Amino acid sequence: MPTPIPSFVLLCTFAVDAAALKTAETHLARGRYAEAEEAFAELARSDPQDERVITGQIAAWTAQGQRDDADKRLDAALKAAPEASLLLALRAQLHWERGLLDDAGSAADAALKHNPDQPLARLIQAHVWTETGKLKEASEGYRWFVRYYNRAQPKDAATLLLVAEGRAGEAREELEALQPGTVAEVRRLSAQAAVESALDEYSSARESARAAQRSNPVALLPVVQEALLLEYRLNDPGEAERVWRRVLELAGSSEELSALAQRMRAQVHLSRLARRAESAP
Repeated sequence: MPTPIPSFVLLCTFAVDAAALKTAETHLARGRYAEAEEAFAELARSDPQDERVITGQIAAWTAQGQRDDADKRLDAALKAAPEASLLLALRAQLHWERGLLDDAGSAADAALKHNPDQPLARLIQAHVWTETGKLKEASEGYRWFVRYYNRAQPKDAATLLLVAEGRAGEAREELEALQPGTVAEVRRLSAQAAVESALDEYSSARESARAAQRSNPVALLPVVQEALLLEYRLNDPGEAERVWRRVLELAGSSEELSALAQRMRAQVHLSRLARRAESAP
């Protein structure tokens, strides 16, 4: 049986013009927020409940500091679809960006009640746990992404699952035992980066992630890996911001099923970095 498409990808796909949507998403990914706002507004006239359009409008408004407009748009969308997990996750994101951690956690929980595999809600939930000192829960929350990735892309699942279970040494042995050509080079290098990161070999992990990018310049995962390493392990927020913007750009033109989730993930992290920069002495 083929792997089912995750529910966050099963969005309205017929009412909205695909070429116009691509243009709007490209504006957003490249930081042309006013143009993105205008393009998504035009698309909303065709289908105001298309979740891709709602997500794009909210991202364009928040990037320009127009949070009240984002709130109103999301309120209207949730009134029409109160159990839509992506919309609830977006509500969690808006709360989190304002520093309303309790409200963000509650909205993320509501989204996960309707869809336990909602990636943006999982990310916000893990961030809330991190900010509130629940580090054990946060660690498990971030590991969920590895297990989810395994379900979607099972070829090297054994290696990444060992990492998720805290057995990085065994994972390294699994990788070293792989026969040449049994796994695409970009996937092998991404798995290697995950293992090295789990073993606290952060500089090596970044090099492996960058090698994976050279192997496949349009692959999203190794760019996300590098951004996370820079933000959390190598303490280089300026470079992390640059790489997260690269994730936005790639996700805007990617055909990977994970592109929507990774774009939202990048937006969350860019907001987090901006908040920390504002609060820095």
